[in-house]
Amino acid sequence: MNGEIWELWSTRTGNLMEEFATEAAALAAVAEIITAFGPAYLDAVVLFRGPISGEGDRQPVASGVALVALTRQEQTNAERSAPTSMQSTDDEPGTRALHAPAHGDD
Repeated sequence: MNGEIWELWSTRTGNLMEEFATEAAALAAVAEIITAFGPAYLDAVVLFRGPISGEGDRQPVASGVALVALTRQEQTNAERSAPTSMQSTDDEPGTRALHAPAHGDD
């Protein structure tokens, strides 16, 4: 759905923590929270999704343990789709293999 916004809210304070243009950006921020404060911190955090226009209700996506699981799943998916050093980059424009000069090549 176009025109969505993703928001992290603290249930402890009732405050908006941050808003994001994509789910991936929101979950990357959640991953940083997990690293900095531990997964238990998310017991008081809810991820909402809703229209940018402000018209219509924001829908809760996940909180607590479910938010940790969603974030870890996103990280796993990102790792699977990221190129590895074993993959060829020959077909990727603008990439080239680095060549360390052999003795006498410099």
